[in-house]
Amino acid sequence: MYFQWFKRWPSSVIQASSFMLVLLVGVVDYATGIEVSVTLFYLLPVTLGTWFAGRRTGLLLACASAIVWLVANVLGQATIGDPVVSIWNALVLGLEFGIVVWLLSALKDQQEHLEQTVLERTAQLRITVEDLEHLSYSIIHDLRAPLRAVYSFATLLQRECGNCQEENIRDYVRRIGTAVQCMDHLIVDAFDYTKALRAELPLNPVDPTALLRSLLESYPAFQPAQADIRIAGRLPAVLANEAGLMQCFSNLLNNAVKFVAAGVVPQVQVSAEVRGDRVRLWFADNGIGIPAEHHERIFEIFQRLNNHYEGTGIGLALVRKVAQRLGGQVGVESEPGQGSRFWIELRGAECA
Repeated sequence: MYFQWFKRWPSSVIQASSFMLVLLVGVVDYATGIEVSVTLFYLLPVTLGTWFAGRRTGLLLACASAIVWLVANVLGQATIGDPVVSIWNALVLGLEFGIVVWLLSALKDQQEHLEQTVLERTAQLRITVEDLEHLSYSIIHDLRAPLRAVYSFATLLQRECGNCQEENIRDYVRRIGTAVQCMDHLIVDAFDYTKALRAELPLNPVDPTALLRSLLESYPAFQPAQADIRIAGRLPAVLANEAGLMQCFSNLLNNAVKFVAAGVVPQVQVSAEVRGDRVRLWFADNGIGIPAEHHERIFEIFQRLNNHYEGTGIGLALVRKVAQRLGGQVGVESEPGQGSRFWIELRGAECA
């Protein structure tokens, strides 16, 4: 912290301060006459000047320190014997300080070289990531285009074979269409997952109630004719990213209305629980339920527990990843045949 403070000083100020500090140490040296202990204090301005003002300043400070030390000791008569001894000691002291300056300069040069290398590598990595991002967009587009073509032709074949007597032919065409749709969903979900890993998610106060209502109005699968989704009162505001939280809500609601027994109308209850400075949002459904041993596994990528329902095994993994990026957590309480209660816990906006 203090080094950063010194770095903001102009070089001329550091040089002047270091030379003043040398003179101050010399005065103390002269006044006390304690030669050995005070001598070590000359290293402080030499070190600061070398590190923050450069090698040339450090060498000048080393020479100045040796001269001031000599004057202080000669005037203070701290050295007993011939003054030549003091001169010799001053030369040795200047040489020692010069070695310190050289070592510090070499260390600083190495640090600056490493910092420059890190900056260059970081810039190269940023360019590489941007290139890969553009490439991924292109790949997604190029992969989905032929899939859409295959699906269109499969749809046409299905219409042509509507009156076909061969049941197996109609079944094959139907399977082609289903497989293409699954592949398309897998590509989109995988792309959404990788995007969630690197996208910036600035945190702001978000109203979950308004977000859920806009979601329910825009998705056909969430309409009253398809599912009974209710919001229990006004949910407390949370500190989150609106786009990221919308993605979490969408996946949780999609799972809630999808994983129900045949012939059962999906029922989902969204509620909130304040837990200290955090808010836990609950999504309770009347689905098929999840065995306790799989409560953690379902949040891992590409994990599917039931092949009778469509899915890519990415949705809940995406929910967990986004929740973690928002500083939150996710979990589930469920038993087979008893429905599930998924929750996402975030920091309350009022406590931010």
